[in-house]
Amino acid sequence: MSCPPPTLLDTADEDAPGEAKLPVQVDSDSDAADADGPVAELAAGALLQDHVAPHLEKVVEALRCLDVDAPVRGEQGGSLSFGAYVHVRAGVRALSRVYPTLTRLLTRVLRHHFPGDTFTTLVVNFDVCAAPHRDQQNSWLPSLILPLTQFVGGGIWVESPTGLETRIFRGRRVLGAVAPLRGPTRLSARSLLHATEPWQGSRVLLVGFHSAGFRTLRLQDRAYLQQLGFLFPDEEQERRAMLSRWTPHGAQVQRALPCAAPKWPVGKLRHGCGPDVYYID
Repeated sequence: MSCPPPTLLDTADEDAPGEAKLPVQVDSDSDAADADGPVAELAAGALLQDHVAPHLEKVVEALRCLDVDAPVRGEQGGSLSFGAYVHVRAGVRALSRVYPTLTRLLTRVLRHHFPGDTFTTLVVNFDVCAAPHRDQQNSWLPSLILPLTQFVGGGIWVESPTGLETRIFRGRRVLGAVAPLRGPTRLSARSLLHATEPWQGSRVLLVGFHSAGFRTLRLQDRAYLQQLGFLFPDEEQERRAMLSRWTPHGAQVQRALPCAAPKWPVGKLRHGCGPDVYYID
């Protein structure tokens, strides 16, 4: 399966909520379980018995026991969403209420591959093809992208002023670069245009991120998500993320953080808290 040729990609969906369109967005116990739901929970429980990270193909087998929702972007593929949602109000997605063991398995996998990173929402994308867009309903913290299957092609085009690959967005050509998805990848999905490249095979991705407004979660919902393995950032992490950029090429560019000018003795030159920032009193 592959997505349309990249030269045909165009969209005006930049301001669309990254998660608001998914059909399951309730924060109470529901009838979301399907006939194979217990099978998924049992499979996830067996994988959690090991103290090492589970094989990704086994994780995919457990996920395929569930019926997928229509994708947020694109016309093909499907997705499953776990953790927090923010849509008018914030809450916990039904799948994490109905399948807590499977949710714990997914958070364990992502924490293993992204040690030190935080996320309050997980989405599993099955063969989803997205045209150029920004996830403007995400927070500034990076999206964490982990391929769960092996496929040919299927990288990510990301806008870049030094890139040589162009894509059409809202009637104009945008420069960018294509990066392969060969392992854990961080991306500033809110600030950078990005799109799916054509692929062959089964392309299943596990994506972790924070929806903007996740801090409005009720205390009991926050505690429940933490029990499932979700990680919340502190205010300093969020502050730094606003000034940083993550790309699949591994580069992180961070501007100097604003700070108050220190007070030094008269006539003394000192270095401030940003590059090439000096103060003289």
